[in-house]
Amino acid sequence: MALSSTVVANSNTTIISGTANKVRAVTCIFFCNTHATNSDIITVYAVPTTGTADDSTTIIKSAEINATDTLTFDTEKLLLDDGDSIIGICTTGTVSATASYTDV
Repeated sequence: MALSSTVVANSNTTIISGTANKVRAVTCIFFCNTHATNSDIITVYAVPTTGTADDSTTIIKSAEINATDTLTFDTEKLLLDDGDSIIGICTTGTVSATASYTDV
């Protein structure tokens, strides 16, 4: 297993992408609001190579994460091909996203 982490900004932010010549299996994503007092709202998209981050690719819509809380996305596993990506956007940009994955 490997980890990939990024801070999700208040604009579309790539959390993790597929890689060439392999399938990337995303096993879990943690979304942690690092702000001490303010909540943040996150929307997450699973975007195929030829797609865009919009309502048709939404997997989490406007989920509020309270200050210092964590939202865990681990019920479903996601398989990413080269060019596929998981993209997030937050209201204030205080959410850290950490994805656990393996390449197969």
